[in-house]
This record gives sequence, structure tokens and C-alpha cells, in this order.
Amino acid sequence: MASVIAPTIPRQGARVGDVACDESYSCPDDSTCCKTTTGDWACCPFAKAVCCDDHEHCCPSGTTCDLATLSCEQGSGSTPMQQKIPAFATRAFTTTQTESQLTECDPHTTCPQGTTCCFMKTPQKWGCCPLPEVRMVFYIKK
Repeated sequence: MASVIAPTIPRQGARVGDVACDESYSCPDDSTCCKTTTGDWACCPFAKAVCCDDHEHCCPSGTTCDLATLSCEQGSGSTPMQQKIPAFATRAFTTTQTESQLTECDPHTTCPQGTTCCFMKTPQKWGCCPLPEVRMVFYIKK
């Protein structure tokens, strides 16, 4: 059975607007591909981001990484660094990425190991939360 990595990306190629890390991995639009400590690709949630030297965090464009304080420094102040999330595969599984390394969201969608499938109300498809075993909580307004 065919399977894709969420957000729903066909194995044949990335969606229009996705950021290609290389021929096998990509990140969502308005994000930046950065390498991890293991040499894999990860996604920083900023366009044209600064990939920090610890290979775990990133900062917005125009800032510098301060690894001592885990902050992004800019002349006017600082903001917390962001943790990267795994990039998603845009090709068929290889020997380095097997079915056992994926979390199944439904019969057609999977997320990388260490993430949780989260259904997004808008645009009505699966996404990967960058934390393992996330519990979805719904609040009802009274």
C-alpha cells in the first residue's frame, strides 16, 4: 500500500511551494532546511533562517544564534531559539527509512519516528507534531 509522509506529500515529488532540501527531502513553504547532528535534514519554521552551530536549533533571518543563552540575538533584543523538526521524505522509502521508522496516521499518511500524527482542521489533512505521543485536547466553548 502506498504511503506518504505528512503533511500530505506525494512520493513522486514535493508540493508546489515546498522547500527542497535535496532530491529526497523537503520542508514546508516558508521554512528553511538545516542539517542535524546526524547529518539528516530538519526544518526550521522560518523562511531564510539561520541554522545554529549546535545543529538542533535555528533563528529568524537577521539574527545570530547565542548558544549560551539559547536565544536569537538582534540589536533590539532577543527571542528564544526554535527547535527544528524532521524534514519529510519526497521519494519512496530507501534502506535508511523503513516502514518501522514511521508512525502511521491513516492507511495513506505517515509521520517520521518521534513525531505524532495530528489532524489539522484546516486544510483537513494530517500533519506531524514535532513531539512524540502528543495528546489532542479539544475545548468546548459554553
